[in-house]
Amino acid sequence: MIGYLLEQELANALPPQRQVATLLTRVEVGADDPAFTHPTKPIGPVYTEAEAERLAIISKGWSVARDGDSFGRVVASPKPHASWRFSPFTGCSTTMPW
Repeated sequence: MIGYLLEQELANALPPQRQVATLLTRVEVGADDPAFTHPTKPIGPVYTEAEAERLAIISKGWSVARDGDSFGRVVASPKPHASWRFSPFTGCSTTMPW
């Protein structure tokens, strides 16, 4: 989702003849990584404490944490063990029109 939003904003900011593409990369993480039990990576908008508590309840599983004077959703950020390397786009920069 973040990659898509970044792609959209870049496409909106660049001249129409420039093309933008998102490449999603998968990584392998350990199921026993402690990050899953203690999420710390903030994502999304910020909320008041009351809003964050309400969202944590109705979302069925959101973790929220204080960030300065506000609160926000936090997610796990486990350490990657491996990434799947592939090269389906080898040569794109020379064969594609951008």
